[in-house]
Amino acid sequence: MGIYFQVVCKLGKHIRITARQWEKITKDKHPVMSGREGDVEKALTEPDEIRRDLKNTSVYRYYKKFTKLYLRVVVKHLNDEGFLITAFPEQKMGGELVWQK
Repeated sequence: MGIYFQVVCKLGKHIRITARQWEKITKDKHPVMSGREGDVEKALTEPDEIRRDLKNTSVYRYYKKFTKLYLRVVVKHLNDEGFLITAFPEQKMGGELVWQK
């Protein structure tokens, strides 16, 4: 399984999402994300906030508010690229603030 979709995020990184990872997220981890590819793209390209993980500084959290919850899209940055780790709805944001709308 190859690239499912790819976007250039707000920080200018080329973020790739493989079909295998998207299937793992939507079937095993967070079924609520099924059919929300467009929301993930929007969170990466038009986030409300971007925060860096406090323990692993190459992991970034992109937050976009949808309804009462934020969509948290977690990616790992590697130079000018990155890849999706997971995505799920969440009530609050965490991590070190990197960028804000």
